[in-house]
Amino acid sequence: MPSGPERGGSGQGGSEQGELRPAGSEQEGRGREKLTDVTAATVDTETEPETGEPTLHQPKRAYIAVGEVVLVALLVPAAVWCWHQGVVHYSFPVPDQPPLESTRFRGNWIGASVGLVTVAGVLLLDAVRQTVLAVRTRGRKQVEEPDV
Repeated sequence: MPSGPERGGSGQGGSEQGELRPAGSEQEGRGREKLTDVTAATVDTETEPETGEPTLHQPKRAYIAVGEVVLVALLVPAAVWCWHQGVVHYSFPVPDQPPLESTRFRGNWIGASVGLVTVAGVLLLDAVRQTVLAVRTRGRKQVEEPDV
């Protein structure tokens, strides 16, 4: 029960709606609004598919895994090519001395290479996951009844 003044109907504080009145008055239940158009809360639960098809063992996931492995096989050479584009070697000839060697790194190509390898790694992990879900099913544990 709240202590202190509260808003209410026709309590001790007056007859107007919304005036302050002290808590614990004898007409505490009166003057409150009754909610009539309220519906009961419902719990939404997901139901199992009624097709009878198991949810984990789906052979079509193997095709997805093969497609992801093919993408990885294309992304890795692309990443190597980007890396080679990002590293440039310079050689400056100097008379009576060995040439000065210099290496320049281009960040946009190196960054593209790192990004491609990262995407390839994520695709490879997902391909392993898809393969496991395509092959393996998780059966329910059978509880053995004890002999009495």
